[in-house]
Amino acid sequence: DWDSLEKDIRNASHVPIPQDQVTLPLPSRLHAHLDVPYFKILGTLYQFYIHIAAEEMDTSNGIENDVKNTLDEVINGIEYRINSDCKSADPLWHQRVTMERVVNVTEVLSISCLLCLLCHNLMRPSQGKKTKRKSSDLKNREILNELIGQLKKAANRFDEILEDWNYQVTISDLTNRLLLLNLNVDGQAVLNNLRESRTQAVKSLKGVLKSKSKFLSGLMV
Repeated sequence: DWDSLEKDIRNASHVPIPQDQVTLPLPSRLHAHLDVPYFKILGTLYQFYIHIAAEEMDTSNGIENDVKNTLDEVINGIEYRINSDCKSADPLWHQRVTMERVVNVTEVLSISCLLCLLCHNLMRPSQGKKTKRKSSDLKNREILNELIGQLKKAANRFDEILEDWNYQVTISDLTNRLLLLNLNVDGQAVLNNLRESRTQAVKSLKGVLKSKSKFLSGLMV
């Protein structure tokens, strides 16, 4: 299953080839995925969904803390990476790798929103029917609200981190690097393209995060 496959891959300890040594083939996305705990977050939320659907008892204890701790770890990690890049002597070199991690974190948050929607729909009472709520139903609603609150908090904090993602690269630095590569000495166009590409990508990701935060607000039960 997914859990076993991930453990096997992590235990293999594959090391990516440095891109400053070999430019082709393009780097595998495996390492970028392993940097983000997809299974730890999504697997936990999926198990909670199964727990609700099967009307099982006492199988969801502690998942709020598990998800919260993992989300904190993810957001702290991406914040540290972005801050390190901003202070780096060569932030453009790290930009592609960092952007891939940023996209993956956004993907985890987006899929988590979908899983919360599925849980919400299972808990929503049928129209026209009045049934007595079970104690387990009330507990599950509390857990779901807590999970939604944690995801919303993580999305908002991630949005703030992206807002502050900025760095300074002087045209003289870039020109000197291009001269070493025997490329076009006019580095301004290249620098502008890199900046515009990152700006547009961050703008799109921030739009996704804002929409997910608004979406989560509507799921509180």
